[in-house]
Amino acid sequence: MNNYHGKEDLSFDCYSFACLYAGVSQGTKDEIAKYWTFTKVQEKQLLPGDVIFLFGRDEFGAYFSHAAISIGKNLFVSVYGAGADLQISTFAMMTQLFAYDSFVRVTPKKGPM
Repeated sequence: MNNYHGKEDLSFDCYSFACLYAGVSQGTKDEIAKYWTFTKVQEKQLLPGDVIFLFGRDEFGAYFSHAAISIGKNLFVSVYGAGADLQISTFAMMTQLFAYDSFVRVTPKKGPM
């Protein structure tokens, strides 16, 4: 996160920011299971620095909705939209902005990918 200097470009979004923060090869959102390990947790179990992914569900199944990084006290930092700036939010704010049914804590997978 030390190298982040505001807006990047239109391809830089919440997923790109989470990858940059965690040092993960970006890949695509369709390949996230290749790069990340998912752990189901409760909101109160999140620690500062934890990366979370939000997932929605529709007639085609589960889909990636948003990525954010916990900074503690129910606050999260993320990029809201492609090419946007960093923003701070709460779960309540993310609920209003993103259609999601569940969230998971994610950690980078180790080893070659």
